[in-house]
Order: sequence, then C-alpha cells, then structure tokens
Amino acid sequence: MSTSDRPAAAESAAVPASGFRYWAFISYAHVDERAAARLHSSLEAYKLPKPLVGTAPPHGGPAVPARPSPVFRDREELSASACLDERLKSALRDSLNMVVVCSPAAVRSRWVDEEVRCFKALHGESRVFCLIIDGEPNASDQPATAHQECFVPSVRHRIDAQGRLTDQRAEPIAADARPQRDPAQAALLKLVAGLVGVDFDALQQRHRKRQQQQRMQAALWASAAALLLAGLARYAVDQRSAALAELRLSTAKRLIEDGSARVAGAAVDEEGGWQRLLAAAAVAPQAGADVAINDLLRRQPDTPRALMAGSSTRLALSPSGDRLVSGGPDGQLRLWDARSGLPLGPRWQGHADPATRIEFNAAQTRTDLDINGIAFSPDGEHIATAGADSSIRLWDARNGVAVSAPWRGHRRYVTSLVFVPGGERIASVGDEELSMWEVSSGQLLGSTMTEPVRTFHCLAVSADGTRLVTCGAGGLGPGGLQLWNALNGAPVGAAWRGHAGDVLAAEFNPKGTRLVTAGADHLLLLWDVVTGRRLGAPWQGHSAAVRALAFSPDGTRVVSGSDDKTLREWDAATGQPIGGPWLGHKGAVTSVRFAPDGQRVYSGSPDGSVRIWRRHATTSAAVPFGDGYGGGIKLAFSADGQRMVTAGDHRDVRLRDAATGALLQPPLPLDFFPVRSAGFVAGSSTVYVFRHDGIAFWDVPTSKWVKPEHLNKLPNDMRPAALSPNGQRLIAWDALRERLQLFDVQSGVAVGSAWKAHEMAMISIAFSADGKRFVTTADDATAAIWDVAAGGPIGQRLRGHAGRVLSAALNADGSRVATAGSDGTVRVWDGSSGAPLGAPWRGHAGAVNRVAFGPDGSQLLSGGDDGMLRLWDVASGAALGSAWHEGAPEGAVESVAIHPSGLRAVSSYDDGSLRIWPMPKSAGAAACHVVTHNMSLGQWRDWVSPKLPYQCQCVDLPVAADDPAAPMPTASCAQVHGGATGR
Repeated sequence: MSTSDRPAAAESAAVPASGFRYWAFISYAHVDERAAARLHSSLEAYKLPKPLVGTAPPHGGPAVPARPSPVFRDREELSASACLDERLKSALRDSLNMVVVCSPAAVRSRWVDEEVRCFKALHGESRVFCLIIDGEPNASDQPATAHQECFVPSVRHRIDAQGRLTDQRAEPIAADARPQRDPAQAALLKLVAGLVGVDFDALQQRHRKRQQQQRMQAALWASAAALLLAGLARYAVDQRSAALAELRLSTAKRLIEDGSARVAGAAVDEEGGWQRLLAAAAVAPQAGADVAINDLLRRQPDTPRALMAGSSTRLALSPSGDRLVSGGPDGQLRLWDARSGLPLGPRWQGHADPATRIEFNAAQTRTDLDINGIAFSPDGEHIATAGADSSIRLWDARNGVAVSAPWRGHRRYVTSLVFVPGGERIASVGDEELSMWEVSSGQLLGSTMTEPVRTFHCLAVSADGTRLVTCGAGGLGPGGLQLWNALNGAPVGAAWRGHAGDVLAAEFNPKGTRLVTAGADHLLLLWDVVTGRRLGAPWQGHSAAVRALAFSPDGTRVVSGSDDKTLREWDAATGQPIGGPWLGHKGAVTSVRFAPDGQRVYSGSPDGSVRIWRRHATTSAAVPFGDGYGGGIKLAFSADGQRMVTAGDHRDVRLRDAATGALLQPPLPLDFFPVRSAGFVAGSSTVYVFRHDGIAFWDVPTSKWVKPEHLNKLPNDMRPAALSPNGQRLIAWDALRERLQLFDVQSGVAVGSAWKAHEMAMISIAFSADGKRFVTTADDATAAIWDVAAGGPIGQRLRGHAGRVLSAALNADGSRVATAGSDGTVRVWDGSSGAPLGAPWRGHAGAVNRVAFGPDGSQLLSGGDDGMLRLWDVASGAALGSAWHEGAPEGAVESVAIHPSGLRAVSSYDDGSLRIWPMPKSAGAAACHVVTHNMSLGQWRDWVSPKLPYQCQCVDLPVAADDPAAPMPTASCAQVHGGATGR
C-alpha cells in the first residue's frame, strides 16, 4: 500500500461528523491505483439531491452532506518492511467508513488486509463497503478457482475486538463494477448510499429524474424551435426518426454480438445471451437476429423426442446403450430402441393384479402394480424390477418373459434395486430394510433391518461394487444418508446429514470417489465418499424437489430431474449449471439416465412420456441410412409423415420409416429399367413409380404391382412424366414435339389440347400440394408455371438463370415458385405472375440440383453439386445459418425433401447414400423455448437502452423482477407497460 496526505481539494469540505475527519478511507492495492483514483474523484464530486441534504439518515448517523467529502486515499508506496504507520492509523480512526477496492491484486497485498482489520477493530463490521473491480467473490472456497479471489480475509471473515481474524464468515456489502455487472453509475450510487446512510432507490430515482428533466428540457427546446421554424421542425422530426432507426439498428447489432458471444461461451449467462438475441429481434428485425439465433441453435440440445410409454416413472438403459426399458405405476414394462425411440415388441405386465391395494401412508394408498425400480444386468441379458407388491422379478431382456417366480422377502413394498457389479447379486431396499439376493437362485442372502427408518427413497452402488448408499428419513434424520459395505451388508460409519429434508436420489461418480445427492429441499450436494464430508456449496437451480440423478460416463457432468418439470445439467467439478433448464416434460421428472457415449440423456415422467435428449447434437448433424445401392435416388414422404419411399438406379422400390429411414419391409424389385421418379398418391396407401417404359402403381398393403396399360401406351411417343398429388391427372411429355399433354388417370383419355412447353428438352415437373398448378424446367434456361384447370401457362416464362434450370418447387398453395439452376443460384418467383421476387440467392459452390419448400412455405431447402444443403428464409432470402454438411458424404446432392411436420429433412447423394437431418425450429419460438422468463425492466435499461421502450421478448413467459432476491417472476407481458411485443 501507499500513504499520502488527503487531496488539497478536499480541505475546504465540511467535516462529516463530530470525531471524524473523513467520510471514507479508500483501501486498495498499488496495482489498482487508477481505479482507486477514479473512485476518489467520483465520490468527492458527487452531489447529493438537495431534498436529502441535511436530513437525518433513516438508520442514524451524521446528517446527509452535500457531497461525501473529504475522502482519504493514500498514494505513496510503503517499503516492504513497513507497518501501518501512525499517520495511516490516525486516518483510519478519523474515517467514518471504509471503501475496499476488491481484486485479486488486493488479496495479494498485505496492506489492504491490514487496513481492513484495523478499521474493523476500531469501528466494527457495518461500515466497510466493497467495490469489486476484478476477480470473483469467495472463489477461494474452491481450490481450482482460489487465484480469482477478490475479497481479502478480513473482508470475508469477522474480526474480534482485538483485531484478530475469526472463523465466522462476514457478509460484505459490495458494489460490482466489473464489466457486464453493475453499470458504473449504479455502482457509484450504491457506494454513496451506503456511505451517507440513505436509500439506494432514492438516489437512483433522483438520478433518473435528473436525466428525465434533461430530456424534458431538450424536448421543450425542440418544441419551441418547431413553433418558430416549421421547416426546421419537420427536418428535426425526420432526423430524429432516422436517429431512432439508427439507434435501434445499432442497438440490435450490439445485442446480437453480445448475445451470440454469451450463448456460444455459455460460461455464466447463457440465458441472458438468448434474451439479448430475442430483444435484438424485437428492436430491429432487419438486423439479422433470427439468422444468428438459428445458427446458435445448432449448438443446443435437440427438442427431445417423446416416446409415449404410459406412466414412465422408472427407466433403465442396457449396458451397451442400445435398449431402454420403462415402467411405472401402471405396472407395465416396455422395451425401446434407445437410438431411434421405436418400441421393441409389445408391453408386458410387470407386477401384481390391480385389485390389490397396499396402505402405505395415513393419507394415501398405493396399488401393488407400481414399479419402483428397474435395472439391467451387467451382461444385458436380464431385467430386474422392484414392485409395490413387495416382490422382485427377473425378466428375459429380449422378450419380457419371466425367468423365475417372484422373489419375496421384503415385508412391504420394494422402493429400489441395483445389480451389484459382476451380476451375481442384487441389492434392494424397501420399508425399513436393505436386502441382498443371489441372482442365479433368487434366494435372499441377508437383510439388514433398520426399524427407525420409515422408508428408503433410493439405493445406489459404486462402480467397483464395494459400496452401497441408501437415503431416506426417520432414524437417519431429515436429509440422512448411510453408506454400506456391499460385501457383508454392514454399515460404514455414521449416517451423513446435509439436506434440509428427505434425500430422494443419490448417484456415485464412475470412479466411486464422489457421491451426488438430491432432495426435497431442491438442492444437490456433492460428497467425498472416503471422508463423508460435503464438498463445496449446494448446487442451486431447481425450484422443486429433485428426484433423479445421473453422472455422465466420464464423470464430468451430472444431469438432474425435478418436480419443477425440468432437467438441468451441472459441471461435476464446480457444481455450476451448464446452460439453462431443459424444457419438455409436462410433469415431474422422476428418472434420468446417460447413454454410454455421454451424448444422449433419457428421462421419464408420470406425464406418460420418455424423452430422449441429445445434449451435444447439432442441427446440421445427419443420421445416415441406406443399403449400399447406386445413385439416381428419388424420394418422397407420405402425406401423413409416417413413411418414406426411395427408388433409383437400384431397380427396386423401398418403403421406409420416415423418422429413422429403416426399411419397413423387404425391397420390392422392378424390371430392367431404373426408376425416374416415385411418390405417394395422396390419401391412399399407393405408391406410384415412373420408369423409362411407363408408370406403375404399388399397392402397399398387398405388395402388388398394377401397370395400367392405357397409361403405358400413350400416343405420339409420349411418356408419363408427373402425377398430380391426388393421382387423378397425369402429365405426359412428348420430347420430339416439345409438347405437354394432360391425361385422366382412370380412363387414359387426353384432357384438353397439347401445350407448347419449352424450346429445349424439359428437365423436371413439380406439382403444388393442391394439384392446381405445376411448374416445368428445361435446358433452355427457363421455367414455366401452368394452370391445370385452364389448360395453359400462367404469366410470363421464368427467365433469369444463366444456364439450365435443374429443378423447381411450389409452396402449398402455389403462390411461390422456387427454381434451382446450374449457375449456382436459387430464385423465387410469384406463382401468379411469374415475376421474380428479389435477387438470386447465392450460397452454393456449383450447380443447385434440388429445392424443396417447408410445410408452411416460410423456409426453403436446397442441395447442390458441392454436397451442401442450405436452408433459406423465403421472406428475406437470407440463408439461415451455415451450410449443412456435417456427416454427409463427399458427393453431389441428388434429392431433398422436408417432412410434413417440418421437423426433419432427407437428402440423397450420388453415391447412393441417404441422410436424415433435424430441422431447426423457427428462431423466435426455439429461443423462447430455451429461456425461462423475459428480462426485467432494469435489465432492459442496462442491456438494451433506456431510450427504447420495453418490449417483451416472449409473450407467453413471465417478466423478471428487478430485485434479484425476489421470488420467481409472475408478472405477465400484458401487465408490464409497453410489453405487447415478442414471440
């Protein structure tokens, strides 16, 4: 530290109070001298509001001054051997308050701690105020972050009357001047309020009132000028509108940059980052926030796939991670494919007859159908279940067949069970007992009775099989845990206590060295298994009881499930939440499991669903499928979105599951000729196939081909080219005469006269979803729109591509047409006039081969020779995020299609492979699904701008309170002034 006389400018200031010379003593490290100097000048220059000057502070002390001056700040560096000299001690005695400039540098300084200790010994704890400029408060509680500590020991702990440091923690009063925390003015106001003993809100309101008065004065001056000079007034209004527009645009761009950095980093304030991005979209939609949001959504968890599994409160995952079993209060069990979510066989009844009921609480009953625990054997061959009927049952994991009679030994219902590693024994807990069973015989090996324990809520086993942990209540006391020797069933040490209520879940880390627990107190706690000591502070984030836990396979993350209907992910080392809550369940989350690769999480809930979360999946990551056939693949979805048909050079047709691409039946072989196109007839179970030699229909239920001869012997060498969606009209193409002809499918009779189409060979035909229009493309660099009823072209020929037009697509009602060209561009046209809508869209490095509209027409997907897929916003023509290529082959895209739900897309490639891609949600809706509330009014002022009116970011979410200590926000957008905007 340094010493010096107080500044000369302060000599004439009023004495703060009898017995004191200074309003404050500033203590700081020499490294922080610039910050201390700025603080010194700001404090002495601050003018308190006149109505407050001379009044008595609410909590006693000297009268409020005009300025908090003089303030003592020492300047000269002390020698290494110096102690606090008498002049410094005198200044400490003569100072009413102390302000500590807090940073890691201050912690390393001996003198800051000495000065604080001396001041507290003289004046007590309540007059010490902190200004945080760097580091983290209380970071030394964790060894890994100790270097970031900003509070010196004498700030963090209380001092006794002799000036000695005690073990009792203090609660420092601090203003936070770090970047992105308290604004500089707010931090100063907090310090001034504390020094002179007035209410912070009073100073803040006066500060805002001053600003308002200044703005009002400016407005009055502008009004007077407007009355004098009408022309200048008009100019001023125009300028102000332009300035406001510029302010909105610049603010939005700043929010996009700041929000994107926060979301991408996801270190501290990911939710605040999403709120900034949503605010940017509300303030200036043209700034590109939606594009940034869509791009960032690729790094977020996919919307979880829901498997409707009945009341699925319990889950177990096979050791290989390929199968999932679920069960719950309805007593039924079901196996699932863990990757696709498809059921593996029918449900089977797990436990006893529903007529039996067991009394388990004075106010409740429980049917003995309840399945309270499920576990896979280590070899994946068996599934064990624990029931409310007091039995344990063993099942064949392949077909759900019971492999033995029920095991009975528990006096009442069984609450949980685990296979002990090795698979030879099963441990179970229930009412008042812990039991061990031999798997091969089903014999009870032993039971430990614990009469004082009313109920064991959970049971977990360490990976090495040497330790068990139980959690419950009663004799263990609220929040009790007990460790057991898994070999002999003996308790290991005394019970652990830490939760303020029942412990509901526990899980060992993969090494068995740490234990995480969760309970009715909404908290998670981390324990050292060897010592039984709690590690670090409680993990806070849930707003209701936490019932489920899972460690990631590498032990670095924990996922929890709660009665608040959310899952949360945590850093296992620090206990800090990773990102925001995972939203999706409509009921409590009662079971969670990690996949062996750590990339997926499974959750179960009484809401009737099991959900699959892919934590690290990206929107552009493709799921490959296909059977090794050649190229030329054509593909289409059925209208109900359940199935997909693929066909091509392989000379067969394949019916697939639209979600996974899995074959639904063996391929149906064709004759010699390859397939030119294929699709579904709307409203039927019929697939049509165009080949070089004609058209054929495949009746899917009977697997029979129908080849209508009247459509395969058309006049004038015409060949079928396209079928209307309802299957009633056929377009045939006469390549020699360059004519199109419409035919009735039932009779084969031509409808109307032939139409002159293009000057060169036609390449593609595409119908609108309602079948009223179609569009053709050709080698002559044009496309044309046709009206089926009128029997002729609509509007002008579509000219603009600098080369062949390779494909086209119409939106559902035919009002928009998209074309793909060999010139590497995508163009959009008015479907009624053929007029181009905007400039060409550029983003592919090579020819664009296919385009497809999304179901609502707001998005367009394109694929090209560069192997890339790109998603476009139809209204603006902007590319939504980066190109999709992750997981795709090195080859050209041949076909693309978007599922009727808009949730996924499929593409085929010239190597014969196919890929399924998850589609991003609309930017606003997806981001509003990530955040839990709208930013507060104060956050809007600080983060967005005090000059722009508040706008709700998500109209269905509550608005946060400005007071961080307030309970969960309950105000709606409609209740907040100016809140009628958002998603």
